[in-house]
Amino acid sequence: MTSISETRLTERSHISFYNYTIYRTEHPSGNSHGETAVILKNNIKHYSLQPYKTEKIQATSIKIQHKHGETTVAAVYCPPCHSITAEEFEQFFKQLGPVFICGGDWNAKHNYWGSRLINPRGRQLYKANKNLNLESISHGEPTYWPTDLNKMPDLLDFYITKNVGQH
Repeated sequence: MTSISETRLTERSHISFYNYTIYRTEHPSGNSHGETAVILKNNIKHYSLQPYKTEKIQATSIKIQHKHGETTVAAVYCPPCHSITAEEFEQFFKQLGPVFICGGDWNAKHNYWGSRLINPRGRQLYKANKNLNLESISHGEPTYWPTDLNKMPDLLDFYITKNVGQH
């Protein structure tokens, strides 16, 4: 299984892999920017959830069924051009259920998950993390390398989880 952010596919784009199911969420405008996908092997017991499709947050989510219950897995993309409040992040996280793993390009910087700097979106996402008792997982290395030589690489892609270690 894999989760992908910024697929840049549209509803007219078609992609397939033998013995795998692909779930996608396009940008609300239908244009090919952003978008997310979850790709998983057909033998994994699961079902898809309603796509989360706003201008600020796009996510493709599935529920994986296993011997300990269900875990939501979501691929997330947050376009950089919008401000997102902690409450908006919290609304997104709450609809994922009690056990989830969601990851992707948050375009949010905070040293809590390993970014070099803290930006306003990072402050809001960190606040939502703390308010809902979530955990962040990253390797601490840059995931964004700007073409502008005056900018420095930084970490924008990481996972946020809830109750995963307990299942």
